Parts: sequence; structure tokens; C-alpha cells
Amino acid sequence: MKCRAGYNQIQSDSECYKKMTPALRMHKRENKMVTVQNISAVRSTVNLMQRAKLLVLQRALPLALHFRSHRKLLAALNTERFASLIQKHPKIKYKYLRGNYLSQSLKVKDALEILQYHYICLERKISDNFFTRLFDEFPVIWESVVGEQHYRIRMAFPRNLHRPYRVVDHEGDLLLLFEADDQTLYVMCATIVPGELARNCWNASSSDRAIFVGKIQGMKGTHETMRAATKALHDVAPPRMLLCAIEALARIFHADTIVGVSNKEQLSKNNADYESSIYFDYDTFWTSIGAHETDKNAFYLDSSLPEKSIELVQQKHRSRTLAKRRFRKGIVDAIEENLNRDLLNGGAAAPQTEAPIPAETTA
Repeated sequence: MKCRAGYNQIQSDSECYKKMTPALRMHKRENKMVTVQNISAVRSTVNLMQRAKLLVLQRALPLALHFRSHRKLLAALNTERFASLIQKHPKIKYKYLRGNYLSQSLKVKDALEILQYHYICLERKISDNFFTRLFDEFPVIWESVVGEQHYRIRMAFPRNLHRPYRVVDHEGDLLLLFEADDQTLYVMCATIVPGELARNCWNASSSDRAIFVGKIQGMKGTHETMRAATKALHDVAPPRMLLCAIEALARIFHADTIVGVSNKEQLSKNNADYESSIYFDYDTFWTSIGAHETDKNAFYLDSSLPEKSIELVQQKHRSRTLAKRRFRKGIVDAIEENLNRDLLNGGAAAPQTEAPIPAETTA
């Protein structure tokens, strides 16, 4: 009986609709459209309010809490050497507020201190056109020709390699690229951090300052080229080549420790762009070169990358091992020389003491 009643109601509604004049039908359709539009407008308003609330919680509130330290960051960046950087990347002054700087669990307060410290260290060493060249040229800091292949290491400001106009500097503030014949095979991102925060944030052993490596990534579709490059360069793989550049930076800025991000703390693995890259096992890489794992999901090792005793290497492999070590040392020496000559201010020695870390205060 209920089904029959429902059927009769539908028939009745249909007959009523047919009896309507075209004007009434149009009016009814317009009312429905207005209702749908109103619902859509309400949903959009709610979404905007939720986003605004999130921005207040994630950015405005931390900015207010750390306003005095933020002003010190602005003062540190307000120099002639950073003018081109601020012009090309004005949001850098606020990037620590995003909550995704260097590692997953890094606090906003510590991110602010690290960001300021990194640029204080750079300002003491870089040439006036340093950032102009990093943005526009990707300067070569090491190169070698083996047979018909041309291998290079470049330095740049961090960006998305598939969309070069897009700055992506949350995993580090300097980008190193390893190339084979102008094809990028691997990238690495790094930031200079104070020794105190290297200890507090990642439990790394650092008495002065450290270099934090937040990204090591290979490009998809380059596996065979990587194998050929490794074979041509004394069996030194592209990631290890880039670590030579990190060692050179550590020498220049007198950093005694290299701190490496772990699989758990790495940021890109939650990013859509990660799918366009090769999976990289950070934990295995750091362990393979003798880094110590900490209880705060990080790895650290001496910045000189000490080698194990040659006596521990099998007799038949010793000559090859020594050749690899000489080759890597030559790369580090060459990169240090090239950086001092081309991108730094005449190779002047960096201060042995840490740049001051601003005391945290509330507004």
C-alpha cells in the first residue's frame, strides 16, 4: 500500500508540473539554482573561515610569540648581499612559520634560530653576487671529463627541478646538483646550523657548528646513467660525490659535524613531488658511511668523513680503496678552492666561534 501511495504521489506531482505554465517552470528551476548557489557560497565561506583559523594558529600566533626574534632575522637579512635573495624570494622571511623546515619534528622556535644563523654565517663569507649567481646561473663548483662524458657538481638556490621557477627551500637552504652531460642525476640540500641546536634538536655531537643535510634525491629514469657515472668516477656514486661538496662547505665554514635526516624525519616523503623522484633510503646511506644514529631520528658523523683503517680492508682491495680515497679528497680540495675563488669573498677565513644565537623572548 505504501508503494502504491508513493507511486500515486509521483504521478500527481508530474501532472501538476505538466500543468504549469512555462513561466512557472522557469521560476521553479531558477529557485533551485539559487538554492544550490547559496549552499555552495556557504560552503566556500566555511572553508575560507577554516583556512583563516588554521593560518592564525600556524603562522600568526607563532609570529606574535617570536616577534622580537623575527625582527632580528629581518635585520640579519637586511644587507646588500641579501638584496637579490629577498627580491627573488621575499617569503623567505616567514618560511620558518610553515612548520616543515628541515625535519618533521623541528619546532618553530628552533627553525627561526637556525634560519637566522645560516644566513649570518653566509653573510660573513659570500661575494656580493652570490645569490644572483645561485638563482640565475647554477654555477659549476667541480667538473671532470671522462671519455666523452662531462660530469659536474653545481650549486644553486633550492627549487623544484621540474618547475624551476618554483622555490622549494624547506629541506635546506643550499642546493647541490650532480650532472652528467647537463642531465641532473642527484641533488642534495644543506643548511648551516649552530652546534647547540644540533645537539638539542637531533642529539648530534657538535662542539661548534654543523651542516644539516635534509635531502638526498635521485631523478627517475637516470638509473643507467648513474651506473655509468659511478663506474667512470672510481666507483664513487653520485650521492657520495655530493657529500664531497658538503665536506668542502664544512671546511669553509668550520663545521665539525654533518647531521643527516632520517627516513622518519625527512619531509619530501609526504610531498606529491616525491613521486617524480627515486626512493632514497636515508638510514641505509648514513649507516653505510659510518654515521651514528641518534635517539632523535637523525644521524651524525665527523665532517672530515673519517675512513676506517686500511688494515681492515682486504689485501686485494686496498689499492682500489686508496685510489677512491685519493679521488674523493681531490674532489673536496677542488670544490673548496673553486668556492673560495668564485663565490666567496676572497677566501677570507670564517670565524672559529659560532655566530650568536638570539635569546628567545616573547612579544
